[in-house]
Amino acid sequence: MIRIFTLGAFQVHSNTVDTGPIMAGPKKAAVLAYLGFQCRPARLVSRDKLLGLFWPERSQVRAQAALRKTLHDLRRVLGGSVLVCQGRRQIGLNPEDVWCDARAMEDACESDEYASALDLYQGPFLDGFHVEGSPEFSQWVDGTRDTLRRRAASAAWKLAHLHRTHGDKHRAAEYARCAHRLGTPGDEEVTQRVMVFLDEIGDRSAAVLAYEELARNLRDRLDLEPSPETRQLVEQIRAR
Repeated sequence: MIRIFTLGAFQVHSNTVDTGPIMAGPKKAAVLAYLGFQCRPARLVSRDKLLGLFWPERSQVRAQAALRKTLHDLRRVLGGSVLVCQGRRQIGLNPEDVWCDARAMEDACESDEYASALDLYQGPFLDGFHVEGSPEFSQWVDGTRDTLRRRAASAAWKLAHLHRTHGDKHRAAEYARCAHRLGTPGDEEVTQRVMVFLDEIGDRSAAVLAYEELARNLRDRLDLEPSPETRQLVEQIRAR
C-alpha cells in the first residue's frame, strides 16, 4: 500500500518500495499528490487536465512527452498496478493500492465521521509545497487548502456541539477552541460564536482569550479594533 500524506508536510510512505526518487522530483511528487487527492473508485483525471496543470507553457508535443515520462517514472517506482487508465485519455490511481489522507478526510466528512476527519487533519494541505511553472496547480493547492481547513473547522464545531449535548463541557470547550484555531484569523463573526459557546458552557476565561486573540489579529493585520458589539459581548462575559 502506498500512503500519501498531504495534510501538513508532503510525504509518501511504502513498506515495499523506495519512494525517494519521487520525492526528489517536485513535478512527479506534485502529479502524485494531485492524483492521490482524486483517488477513489471510478474517479479518473483527463490527461489534458494534467497537461494544463503542470506544463502550461510547453507545446502540446513537449507537454505530452513530459507527462508520459512522469507517469512512466511513477509506474517504475511504485509498481505497474498503482496507475490505472481508461483508454488513452483518462488516468488515475488504484484505490486498492493507494491511500491519501486528504481523500480519507473528505470521505470521513461526507460520512459524518467528524472525529476521524479531525484526526486526519495534521496541518494545512501540502504545507510549504511549491512547483515552479505550474500556476494552475498552485491555485488548486490554495483552494483545496482553504476548503480542507474549513471542513476541519466545521468538523470541530460539530464535535463541540455533540459533546455539549452529552454534557461533556470539557471536551465541548476543547473542540470549540480547536474550531476557532482552524477558522480564518480575524473573523469576528466566528469569534463571537466561539465566545458565546464558551460562555454558555461556563468556560469564560477561554471566551475572553478568544476575544483577546481576535483583538491582536485585527490590530496587527488591519490596524483595527473589534466592533462595538464584540466589545460589549466580552464585557458582559467578564462581568459574569
